[in-house]
Amino acid sequence: MIFFTEFILRFCEGFGMTQKTMAIIKIRELIGSSEKSFEDALKNIVEHEVKKGKNITGAKIIAQSVSVEDGKIKEYKVNVNVAYRWEEDK
Repeated sequence: MIFFTEFILRFCEGFGMTQKTMAIIKIRELIGSSEKSFEDALKNIVEHEVKKGKNITGAKIIAQSVSVEDGKIKEYKVNVNVAYRWEEDK
């Protein structure tokens, strides 16, 4: 049980949460894209979720990839675990 608790604490800390601020967190994997950069692809995800009213507490990039066409990068993609403060559906 201690190992599991330590794992959860480390996982939450990875999303900017501490013991003092711990809450139930929902994690969703999303894929963002951009023709400019990986950073812009991540920014697109965060801005989209915030516009939808989501209470994002952090994000962690788990993979990056590019689409190549005619020898040039056409699109940057990021797979991201996005953490939300869990709120019960009303």
